[in-house]
Order: sequence, then C-alpha cells, then structure tokens
Amino acid sequence: MMSCHCLLCINQNSIMDIQYRVKMLSQWHCGSGQSAGADLDLLVIKDKQKMPYIPGKTMKGLIRDAVEELMGWMGIAEVANDSDFALLFGNFDDSTESMAKAEGFFTDAVIEKTEYDTIVHGKLQQYLYDSVASTAIDNDGIAKDASLRTIEVCVPVTLVGSINNVPQSMRPWIKDAMGYIKCLGTNRSRGLGRCTIEMTEKGDNA
Repeated sequence: MMSCHCLLCINQNSIMDIQYRVKMLSQWHCGSGQSAGADLDLLVIKDKQKMPYIPGKTMKGLIRDAVEELMGWMGIAEVANDSDFALLFGNFDDSTESMAKAEGFFTDAVIEKTEYDTIVHGKLQQYLYDSVASTAIDNDGIAKDASLRTIEVCVPVTLVGSINNVPQSMRPWIKDAMGYIKCLGTNRSRGLGRCTIEMTEKGDNA
C-alpha cells in the first residue's frame, strides 16, 4: 500500500536525513569505466581499499527516475516542478538554461562498517569479486565475431547510505521509490544487480 503523498498534509519546511540499506540479491556490476587490459573489459568501481561501493550520483539518478515514474502513474507528474522536488534533486532552470543546484546530498552506498573493517583487516577483498562473460547474438542465434566481453562482478553484499537535506514532503515518495527499484548497475537485463532498497529503522523514525 502506497504512503500518503499529499504535499498539503506535510510540513514542507521540515528538513530531514534518510538512511537506507541496499541488499544485493545477485552478482552486480557498478562500473568504474576502466578495464584490466586483456583480462577484463570492465571493472567494478572501488575505493582506495579496493572495496566496492555505489556512487551517490548513481543512487540519486535511480531514486529520481523512480520518483518521477511514480508521480506519472498517479497523474501528478507536474509535482516534478515542485520546489521541494527541485530542492532535493535539482531541476532545469529555463531562465538560465542550466540545472538548478540541489540542496539534497546523496552519499555513496558502502558496505557496513563492521563488515568493511573485517574484510580490509583480513585482506579478503579478492573474494568479493568474480568475472562473467557475455557475447552478442545475431538474428540467427549465432555469436557475433569479436563480441565476447568479460566483466568483473561483485558478490551479493549489503550496503548502506544516506540522503541528507531531504524536504519532509519528499519522504513518502522516496520510500515508495526505494520499494519500486528492483535492480541496479550494468547488465540488469541479463540477471545482474537484483536488489532490494529500504529505509533503515533510523530513517523510518526520523
């Protein structure tokens, strides 16, 4: 059942932070745009400790798209121009023909600290990754020449992140949008990146 989204029922001047959890249900790939030469065509994005994470801008894009789709389904897509939506996500300014700056801030989603520290201390990062190969298929069901690609993937993990400076009126939209997102990253159509995203208890009680 969807939450109440009536902006008039909520104090729009109230600002809050939201914490959330991303539980990956399958191997996943959030790309760095880099390759490992002949071994791998695409690498997973990693921090300085060689630990995987999901960039905040990726989470922002996923959640913004989901919020806009939900608004469209409810026949109130014009709310995308609402000041609180723009405050959180930014919006196109016709007068300057540029994106208006957003006050909302999406942190990177990272592995929870206790698990993160255990992996780094034990130098276990290599066990987080695997590789998968794929190839393009032509109309006859035959693999196309020179189309084989191998990408690095991460094993299923749980990551946490936060969204700061969220207008109170946007909280119900974000909560429903998180429930709507079922996968993220590269090759979602091929089974990678299945996930669930939910607000944590702290975020729910904020």
